[in-house]
Amino acid sequence: MTVTRDPGATALKPFTIITGATEGIGHAIARRFAAQRHNLLLIARSESKLSAAPAELRKAAGAEVHILPLDITTSEAPPEIDVAVAKARGYAHILVNNAGIGLSGAFAEHQSEEVERLLDLNIKALTVLTHHVLPGMR
Repeated sequence: MTVTRDPGATALKPFTIITGATEGIGHAIARRFAAQRHNLLLIARSESKLSAAPAELRKAAGAEVHILPLDITTSEAPPEIDVAVAKARGYAHILVNNAGIGLSGAFAEHQSEEVERLLDLNIKALTVLTHHVLPGMR
């Protein structure tokens, strides 16, 4: 069988996907990847914070930057990430699972909802997203 390439087709671009990308360590990581001219998909729950990031990153390094306001703890998160990367004509190359929360104080004093949210974000979402993108990255 002969495989021909459509000369009009555009090759898919590698994307670095960063969760929790709006502030702190996540934002610093995004700046580092942008400086190395990685195409970025920035993910966080806050659309207003996400909207400010692309202009800064594009201006600083000329990187292609896309945003996706998304709660990564939902079951819809992996397919929504797939859609966003596909719309950008890309594929997941690097995943930075940076989103996370912490609790302070005595463990016994935290509401069970707070603990469940911590587990959902810091463990479950991290594991689910990694498992989801890993086959394509390999």
